[in-house]
Amino acid sequence: MGLDHRHWLRDALRFDVDRVARDAAVLRIQPTGPRDVGLWDAVFASTHNIKGIDMMLTINGDYFTAVHQFVATKDVWFYLKGVCIDTGPHGAFIVGCHGASLAVALVSGDALPVARFILDASACDMIAKMRPTMIDIDMTGIVGDYQGGERRTVTVRTYGKTQTSLQVSEIDGIYPSWRKVAKHAGDAYLTSHAMYDPALVTRVQKAGAIIKGSKAMTLIRPGGKTGCGFAQLDNDGLCCAWIMGLRGDIADLPSAPAFVIGE
Repeated sequence: MGLDHRHWLRDALRFDVDRVARDAAVLRIQPTGPRDVGLWDAVFASTHNIKGIDMMLTINGDYFTAVHQFVATKDVWFYLKGVCIDTGPHGAFIVGCHGASLAVALVSGDALPVARFILDASACDMIAKMRPTMIDIDMTGIVGDYQGGERRTVTVRTYGKTQTSLQVSEIDGIYPSWRKVAKHAGDAYLTSHAMYDPALVTRVQKAGAIIKGSKAMTLIRPGGKTGCGFAQLDNDGLCCAWIMGLRGDIADLPSAPAFVIGE
C-alpha cells in the first residue's frame, strides 16, 4: 500500500508569485491576484523607506519553544528552518512549518504594521534550548518582507533561568502564505477514517506537552475536504497546529495479526 502525504498543504505553502528576481539588492515581487495585494503593498512600502512604528513583542517562552518543534531541520526550503514573526492588522503571530506540519501562535492581538521577519535558525535553536519563560523581540522599524541585500536585525531578550540579549539577523527568504492552510480550520470533520504520519502526531504531542505539561494529551481533529489534522496546543486556542493527512484506503490496512490468537 502506498501512503503519502496529501500534497495540498505543501502546495498551499509554496510561494506562488509570477516572478521573483533579484536586481540591485531589491527583491521584486509581482502579485498573482487580490490575495497578494497586502504583501505587494508591504514590499512597496519597504522599498520606499517608509519606517515602521515602535513594535516591541512580548512572547510566552513556552509558545516559542512549542512552535519551534515544527520548523524544518533538513529542507530545501531553507527559509523554513527559522521561526517567522508575522505582524499585521490582525495582530502578531509566530509561525513554524516544515511543509508537512504547521504551528501558529498569536502573541499580540493589537493591529500592527505588516511585516515578516524569519529569525535565524541557529538563534531559534539556541533560544528554544534555553526554555525561556518570556521573550521580548524589538521589531521597531521592520516593515514588509526581506528585500535582498543586507539582512535586517532585531533585538531579542530572553528571561528565565538564563537571561540573554541577542542581535538576531533574518533568513534571506520570504515565508510562504501559511494562512492558506490555517483557513481550513472549521471544516466539517471526516466521516471516514483519517491517517497521519506517527512522526507528526508525536510532534504535536510534544509541542502540547511543552505548554500544558507532560501529562496532558493533545488530540488531533481530522479536517473536512483535505483531511488535514488540527490540534490546539494550549488550553485557550492561541497556539495551534495543522498536520497533513496520508493518502490511502483504509481497506488496504491490515486489521488482524498473521498468527492464530487461540482461545
